[in-house]
Amino acid sequence: MGAALRTLSGKLISAVHIEAYIGRATVCAEAIAIGNAISNGEKYFDTIVAVRHPYADEKNRELKVVSPCGMCRELISDYSPDCFVILEIDGELQKTKISELIPLKYSRES
Repeated sequence: MGAALRTLSGKLISAVHIEAYIGRATVCAEAIAIGNAISNGEKYFDTIVAVRHPYADEKNRELKVVSPCGMCRELISDYSPDCFVILEIDGELQKTKISELIPLKYSRES
């Protein structure tokens, strides 16, 4: 997996998924991209996308845009509630606001 994040200032930040033997230690590419952006002074995000790359033994070599997992959705929303996510819906790429992927999001103010 890989992810690309465009900040509101126009910078592009990319990252890769880090797989771990113990699943809980695995870190998604989106989380790493967000951490990298924040570490470099970028606080506001425009758009993020995650792409699945096939394993070496897979016959289908096609790259595929994938939806962020639930934890990444929360993270994106926490740091940039107006961020867009690129998704593949019915075979077409579409930009969707992160808030549409997390309806009724938890808030301390609620």
